[in-house]
Amino acid sequence: MIFMFLSLQLKASAEGINFFNGTFAEAKAEAAKQHKLIFMDCFTTWCGPCNMMARDIFPRQDVGDYYNAHFVCIKVDMEKGEGLDIAKQFAVHGYPTYLFLDANGMLEHRTLGSRPAATFIEDGKKASDPDRNLLGQIEKFNRGIRDTASLVQLMATSYGIDNKLCERALTAYWNAIPESQIVEKHNWDVFSSYENNMNSKAFQYVAEHKSEFAGYGAETVNNILYGKAAAEIRIAADTKDKVLFDKASAFVKTCKDKEVNVAAGTNTLRYYRKTEQWTDYIGFADSFLAKYGDKQEIYNSVAWEIVSNSDDAKVLNHALDYITRGMKLEKNYGNSDTWANVLYKLKRYKEAEAAAKESIELAKKEKLDYVSTQELLDKIEKEMAGSTGK
Repeated sequence: MIFMFLSLQLKASAEGINFFNGTFAEAKAEAAKQHKLIFMDCFTTWCGPCNMMARDIFPRQDVGDYYNAHFVCIKVDMEKGEGLDIAKQFAVHGYPTYLFLDANGMLEHRTLGSRPAATFIEDGKKASDPDRNLLGQIEKFNRGIRDTASLVQLMATSYGIDNKLCERALTAYWNAIPESQIVEKHNWDVFSSYENNMNSKAFQYVAEHKSEFAGYGAETVNNILYGKAAAEIRIAADTKDKVLFDKASAFVKTCKDKEVNVAAGTNTLRYYRKTEQWTDYIGFADSFLAKYGDKQEIYNSVAWEIVSNSDDAKVLNHALDYITRGMKLEKNYGNSDTWANVLYKLKRYKEAEAAAKESIELAKKEKLDYVSTQELLDKIEKEMAGSTGK
């Protein structure tokens, strides 16, 4: 009976990714000792895709079998402890980001976003292959290996990860072909998949010669162009570029596609948040949510942008309204944690305490990490104890 119990324990521990319990420095030492690369899950507690991967993908046996055999795996919260410095060092801005590093902490490969199990395993295989990983492709590009197949491979690897590198590969690609050939299927695929620069010669050519691309469907061509303009709004936000923001916003204004408009709206809110234009943020958020607020995730995102970046009570009260409306659609760990944070910042400690406790219970039910919420609860209880002691 004891033998059977131990066997079950060993089997359970072997399923899924076994994450290293230690610091980044200790993980590097362990990787050197085992002659492995490091796989780092860069996450935040409020990130829905991060939580989905932790719940549904990391515990899978096929995922664990591959990652445990080839990597020292470590999870790092990008908003606390050494995660803050790691996020700066590796320019981690989107979540989840996955870093594949050598034992010295040098980047070999990286990916972004939630992934199906098969894709996630393939990411690991690609990271381990010097001919296919990001570092290997950069080295080939820098050596002047710029045939179109190699450039497309580099775009596919760097897109969304290193947009400047992707743009360099795109520029080299467009320089190798006449503009009149952009309409050809393989070139159109490159344009529709990777081109986001409204000032590029390819974007300008397609926008000015839409009739040549009619074979792909007029609505499809328009929505692809609109989508690229929506992506430029995010770049304008991150660079605080008002000229680009105005240009991209004007371009996308006539779009009727809901998905594109949601992306454009989310990026517009990012611009107002990054430029600290909170009056414009609230005004735009009200109209945006009235039109597209059909999912709790949107309300949570809008509220979290406020609570994590503003201490203004007036602005925070709008965040409370948004998150309350979102929770009416569906209450879960992510939005209840935001709710608790808003109440804490508003100094409504008794309500914040109840919200944090409820959030922790939801995290337990959803089998999610709730360390940051427990830390919030500790701060709330400390504030309440201080108030009582006065």
